Amino acid sequence: MVDGYYTQTISLSHLLLISRLKNEDMLSIYEIILSKNLKVYETELLVREKIFSIKSEGKKIDNTVRYQLVNNLKKLDSNLDIQITQTQVQTKIELKLKEIDLKQINY
Repeated sequence: MVDGYYTQTISLSHLLLISRLKNEDMLSIYEIILSKNLKVYETELLVREKIFSIKSEGKKIDNTVRYQLVNNLKKLDSNLDIQITQTQVQTKIELKLKEIDLKQINY
């Protein structure tokens, strides 16, 4: 693998990503990088998939869907503070109550 770096077949970034793997996985990933001529970003996705068993597939929700989702949730309770966070792997919706009127809660 180091020879691949010295011959400029792979970059230092590739080596750093490969170093995150267990020894038995390093060679197979290195061979995939060479055979498919993977870029650093593609290598990062491959390493993430190998380590965490997570595939970076799927689509992000667009702004229209996000806006509709927030509006529909706000209709449920105007005191909701809604935060939507998206990564390459997941979309997380966080709901927080700004204030609670204890008189409306039935014990």
